[in-house]
Formats: sequence, C-alpha cells, structure tokens
Amino acid sequence: MPLFRFLILFLFASPAATASAPTYDVNSVEPGGLYFATEISGRVVPAPTLKADVDMTVSGPIVHTRVTQYFENRGDAWVEGIYTYPLPKGSAIDVLNMQVGDRVIEGEIKEKEEARRTFEKARDDGKRASLVVQRRPNIFSTRIANIGPGETIKVTIEYQDLIAPRDNVFELRFPMVVRPRYNPGVPLDDRQARAGWGFDTDEVPDGGSITPAWVDGAQEGHNPVSLRVTLTPGFELDQLSSASHNVSIVEQQGGAVVTLSDGDVPADQDFILRWIPKASTAPQMGVFEEATSLGKHQLLMLMPPSSEQPITELPSRDLVIVLDKSGSMGGQAIRQAKAAVRRALLRLTKRDRFNLIAFDSTAMALFGESQPVTDSAIDQALDFVGNIDAGGGTEMASALGMALNNTPGAGDENRLRQIIFVTDGAVGNEAALMAQIKNGLGAARLFTVGIGSAPNNYFMTEAAHFGRGTFINIAMQDDVMTAMAALFAKIEKPQLTNIRITGLPPEAELVPATVPDLYSGEPIVLAVRGAARLQDLRVTGDQNGQFWQMDVPAAQSGSAAGVASLWARRKIQAINRSYIGQHGRDAQATRRAEVLQLALGYHLVSDFTSLVAVEQEPNRPINDPLFKREVPQNLPAGMDWAERKRMTISRGLVQSPQLTADAQNVMPRGTASPMMLYLLTGLALILVALTLLTLVRRPLRQPA
Repeated sequence: MPLFRFLILFLFASPAATASAPTYDVNSVEPGGLYFATEISGRVVPAPTLKADVDMTVSGPIVHTRVTQYFENRGDAWVEGIYTYPLPKGSAIDVLNMQVGDRVIEGEIKEKEEARRTFEKARDDGKRASLVVQRRPNIFSTRIANIGPGETIKVTIEYQDLIAPRDNVFELRFPMVVRPRYNPGVPLDDRQARAGWGFDTDEVPDGGSITPAWVDGAQEGHNPVSLRVTLTPGFELDQLSSASHNVSIVEQQGGAVVTLSDGDVPADQDFILRWIPKASTAPQMGVFEEATSLGKHQLLMLMPPSSEQPITELPSRDLVIVLDKSGSMGGQAIRQAKAAVRRALLRLTKRDRFNLIAFDSTAMALFGESQPVTDSAIDQALDFVGNIDAGGGTEMASALGMALNNTPGAGDENRLRQIIFVTDGAVGNEAALMAQIKNGLGAARLFTVGIGSAPNNYFMTEAAHFGRGTFINIAMQDDVMTAMAALFAKIEKPQLTNIRITGLPPEAELVPATVPDLYSGEPIVLAVRGAARLQDLRVTGDQNGQFWQMDVPAAQSGSAAGVASLWARRKIQAINRSYIGQHGRDAQATRRAEVLQLALGYHLVSDFTSLVAVEQEPNRPINDPLFKREVPQNLPAGMDWAERKRMTISRGLVQSPQLTADAQNVMPRGTASPMMLYLLTGLALILVALTLLTLVRRPLRQPA
C-alpha cells in the first residue's frame, strides 16, 4: 500500500499532471483570429501578436533608428515569441533593451552560441529573456521567452545606417517584411519538403530560419507599424516625398518631420522616403567624425563631377537580359519586371547584340547565342516576354551560369559585355550566388534591377558589387520607364575605374581598402579609423580611357554619433566580401576571428555575435508549459497568396496537396516543453498505478 500511495503522489506531482494549460477547440475559435496547434490533437492556443513603432532621425547622411516591438500574449498560457524581420543591409545594431512594466533590462553583446545558451537557460529557468540574432545582413530575429498570460513585453533595438545620394537623390528605405525565400537543394527533412517552402536544404541549411510563417495579407490590422522620420539633411530641400506610403510632412527649422498619414499601417512593404537638395545647396563633400576608446573614426562622402567629355558614339555591346519569373514574383512584381525588360529591349541599338534568359525552376534562353538587334529579333523577344507568367522555384544559379557563359557571336569578342538581372532576389543561397558571379564574371559587368514591394536588397547590391556594376530598385509605385532610363544612362556612360586614394597618413585604416568602380551620379564613400584629420587627399582613376584626378580640399569635420559603428559595420562587410567563395575550414575560422573581434569590440550584432537581455528573477512557474510560437508576417504587398504556396518547390520533389490557409495558420512550429513525453510518461504511470491497485484489492487465497 505505501508503494501505491507513492505512485499516486508521483503521478499528480509529475509534469504530465501539472502541464495542462488553457487551450481551445480548433472548431470553436474566433473567426479571423490567429492560433497555433498544440501537442493535443484539435487544441490550439492564441498566437502572440506584434506591434512596432519606428523612430528615425536623419542628420546629414547618417540615420539613427529606434525600432520598438511590442509582443502581446492574448492567451492564457505562457508563450515564447519569435519574430523574423528585415532591416537595411548596412544596419549596425548596437542596442537592445527589454522592458516589462517599469523594469528595463539592457542587452549584452556575446558570441552567438554563448548568447543562445544564455537565453535558453533563462527561458528554461522561467526568466524573461530576449535575444536578437542576425540571420543575414538584412534579416534578423527577436526571441522573447516567458511572455505571461495577458502580458506585453516591449523590446527596443537601435541601429545606425548611412544614406549615400545617387544622381543627387537621397533615399531612405526601411524594410518591413521579409520576402519569401526560395532555398535550392535537397531538403534535410522530408517532412519539411512536403510543405513546399521555407525548409532547410543541403545548400541552405538555415533556410527555415530565414523563412518565417505567413498570414494572408487580407487579414487587416496584422503586425501594424507606426513610423516617424525627423529629417535634418544639412541643406535646403527642393523635393521631399514617399514612393511607397501616404505621408504627412511638417516643415521645421533645418528640415522636416514625416509621419504616415494613415497612422498604423500593415508591415507588408518597404517604406521609401526621397529628398532632393536645391541645386545651389547640393553638397559636394561631407566629413563626419566620432572619437571612441577604439580610436578616431571619420566618414568622408564626396561627389565626383560628371564627365566633361561628350560621348559621340555608344560602344557596341553584347547585352544579356535575365528575367526572374519564379512564384515569388507573382502579382504586381512580374508585371513590373516584364515592363522593365521591354524597356531594356527597346533601348538597344543596331550596333548591339543581345540575348534573353527567363528562369524559375529551370532556365531557358531565347536564342542559342547572342543575336544582332533586328526588328524581327526584337519582336521575338517581346512575344517571349509577353507569354511569361510567374510560378515555380527560383533556381537562380542555372540562369546566372547561362548568362555568364553566353556565347558571343563570331567576331564579337571585343564587344562590351553587360548583364541586366531583373529579380526580387528572393533566395536563401546568396553567398553561393555571389561566389558564382565573382568567379565567373570575366570581363562582363552585371547590373541588378530590384523588383517588388520588398526586394532582397542585400543580394541585389552585393551581386552588383561582385558584378562590377550598379543597381536600381523599382518600387511598386515607381515609373518603370523612368527607372530603366536612369539605369541605361549609367551603363551607357563611362565609369570611373582603377580608383586610388592618396594622401592618407600611414596609420589610417581605410574601408574599403580598394574603392570599387563607380558609375555616373554615384558618390565615393570612405570610412577611416586612426587619422588625425582628413586633408590633402587626392582621388585618381580612369574615365573613358583618360587619366582623371580630383583634389579633396581640407574641410571642417562635424561630430556625429554612430560613425564608429558605421566604420566597423563596413569593415565587417569588407571582411565577408573578401572570403566569398572560400569554403576551407581555415579560411572560415580566420573570417570568424576577424569579424568576432570587431563585433565584440564595437558591440554589434553580426554573423557571429548576438545581443541578449535576461531578467534576473524567474516569472513562469517551472511546471507550467511554455509554447514556442512564431509571430507570422504579412505577405508582401502585391504578391498573390496562391503563388506563395507554389513558389519554392525544390527540384526533384513531388508536391503534396496544399493545406488551406486556415489549416496552415494552426500548424505547430515546435515547442519548448517535451509535452508528448510528459503525456506518455503520465499514461504509463496511470497503467502501473491501476495494476498495483488491482493487486492490492485482490483477496488472498486461504490455504486448504
């Protein structure tokens, strides 16, 4: 009997008995609400909700941004919230604060694995904790552990960024949504493969972490964002407008305050703000500095004058146009892309040769080799473009290989080889594609055209960098014709090549060490550490086959917070670029050591560091279950919901029947508690207890 009592006490004290938490029947939940499945069949819990406030301060070319995320748990169970979101690719994140009530917990920078372990231990101990992790230079995630029933936790991150003018236009872009990514390769988990998107593969082993859950964009009020920009440009404004949202502009001394006219808006497209200085006040040079314990840091931005040499005749070209027609381009994006390609085709001259490549799960070239520009060839190309629809995967490597290896026609080897790549960049294998461009470009130049409401600007700019070209973004509301005309104006003009900077003191550390080729209207941006003063500099290069030079006069530096972080971020970018295509263990270990030293020294989130904040006192009772749930994102504006489900089928797989949108909203994303194990353990203990109870109650047989 004592054994029986012990088993009964153990049973009711076990996690299986105490791990019950309020759940709801999947058939009785509120229509339109967002819920996630639990380990109990047919039972769901409300998903955590998110609201964000964005406050941006622009001083000259430097942007300081504060993003405040409010995680609210409207359910009755303890929740771990996960939110994956984009930030500008050059963001130097250096602040993390977590606020619960009146208590503010400041984040610490730690090596990535150490930060993860710190977070998970705090989570398992029932303490509130937050963790900010970089997935890509433009994709980050915030994890919040132990959000109590009915509780709201506020997480604030801050970052610095740089705005460089192009063609005398300053553009501030704040991304609000991660576009669905295609992850090529063989899935590492067959169960993930059947979902058709967002899975880990042998080519993108972290594919799941950069592809968050989604809700249909038709759900109003999901993930609302408020935004405010305080603009002090340092010059008089001629124009100030947004290409993406309705804005209210209040002029003030030295600038303006910009807010969203519609108040809170869904986080479903990039916010774009552009301003143009008056001609008489347009800056030709700016110098900013910040001194820290790590040294004196300076930022120099200068605009080279336009070429004074008239172009009497355009060089003959061999132009390859590559069009992404994958499923992520569905809706408005493919219409924009096709219009851009038509415009590019109609800009060709009789001196040129061209080819056209379109790709989704496979790539197909219009011609076997580049063809002369004739009316017949252009008509074929226009018909080809007109028949294109979006669908399928994004096997970009095959299309790039075809473009890089495009066979010139006989006698055309000396033509100027150019590639125009029109895409939203919605891929997860960016590093492999950059290496392919870096190693296979040869004498060609590659130009990227970003399409859609939320393009992958990290890939677009890095592909153009390794392609020794330039890039443009065509926002959903932008005029395609104007944007493509601006691109052709650049690629048809001579660029500055072989750029050199002289006059720096020997102790100065310049980033980048080698200035890339520049196209008309693009600035030279230099970040320097260790120089007492930037003066007596000379910039030289080649322009249209002629030697070119520009003396930089000494200028008074303006003090600006964030310059040191921007120098470190650009230095980390330069390190990562130098190791693209190097996969050896020693090379990657060296890269890690270099980046880690900088990121820890400058308190920055990077490939190898994260910010973590932990409250010291536990809040969740240790036996209460914790549901690990991801905050879903809106689908990018202009993208079809039906296309999202079809867009990333991995090659070699058979697609299973798709779940309905409602069914996908309740699919579990994992759990922090091994509840199924608890339930099985509890069931086994019940059976043992019942067996013992039967034995105890059975009367003993008396001997005859």
